[in-house]
Amino acid sequence: MLRLRRLVCVLASSFPPSAGAFSADTASVIKEIVAILLQHGSPININTYPYYAYASDPQHISLDYALFKSESPVVTDGSFQYYNLFDAQLDAYHAAFEKIGVSNITLTVTETGWPTAGNEPIRECRRKKSELKEVRTEKCDFGSARTLYL
Repeated sequence: MLRLRRLVCVLASSFPPSAGAFSADTASVIKEIVAILLQHGSPININTYPYYAYASDPQHISLDYALFKSESPVVTDGSFQYYNLFDAQLDAYHAAFEKIGVSNITLTVTETGWPTAGNEPIRECRRKKSELKEVRTEKCDFGSARTLYL
């Protein structure tokens, strides 16, 4: 088994999730790397950070959406409804891989998190004990319908 531990990918587009895409200059390289990983049965590992998306646009991304606290769908993209930013980010990766001809893959999240010090949203998250520490590891009846391993 080939042991490439982490494929670091930056999405050029991630909203809505179905628009997820790798940049033109990295897509062909990523496709080649993923082909090798899949040939050897190796996982495709990604890092995703809802905090950075939230921090970059807090007027349009609610803290509840970033922290798994939304009680109703925040984003509807085709047949998918997203209650949290984490699932939306994962599906953006799936869409990006599909656009380069890679489908039916399992993504493994190798890193995620939230800062522990800083401005008010960060302090509020510490008070609420960020639910990113309790990320679900099974499919739910809402959010993404795609497979994920943590």
